[in-house]
Amino acid sequence: VLSVACVLRQSPEAGGSKGREPPGQMTTKLAHPPLDCISRVRFAPDANSSLLLVSSWDAHTRLYNVANGSLVGIHKHPLAVLDCTFLEDHHMAVSGGLAREVLSW
Repeated sequence: VLSVACVLRQSPEAGGSKGREPPGQMTTKLAHPPLDCISRVRFAPDANSSLLLVSSWDAHTRLYNVANGSLVGIHKHPLAVLDCTFLEDHHMAVSGGLAREVLSW
């Protein structure tokens, strides 16, 4: 199971102090994690989105909803996937790797 940890930080302007530990952590366990090393993890650029894009050496790019830990989608590549990213918003993503192809989905 893949776990995503989000650390809550309080800025000095908001009453926090430098060198102080963050007030807490939230961890979400994600179903159907990659079977090999993760090459890239990207959160959707939209602040209201809870989507997480993950590429892996197992030749898959996975899209998760971290709000509920579910797998939203999975895309198979012919070889290991080295990078992935969202395009402008969370409605489109690209990924590519050792197959020397960039796939949009």
